[in-house]
Amino acid sequence: MRTYVIISSWQSVTAHEFDILKSQGVEQTSMDTARKSKDSTQAILKWSGDRPAGIATMTVAFEGSHAQLLEYLEQNKSDWGDPEN
Repeated sequence: MRTYVIISSWQSVTAHEFDILKSQGVEQTSMDTARKSKDSTQAILKWSGDRPAGIATMTVAFEGSHAQLLEYLEQNKSDWGDPEN
């Protein structure tokens, strides 16, 4: 099962930290490919399997399934826009 998180401190994540997350199983290929909130302060990351250890050092606003993520985005449209995009 794939798990999704919203990192609420995205602007403070360094390229080095992101590379560590990638090596731990995060599926995004670069910081630029992560879906970001309208103001770019938050980003969505996803993985399959065990939770990447590096996530523990970040501020997580949401964690759950794809269906739960879509519901969260729908409830927070003002921050994210249309959840289907």
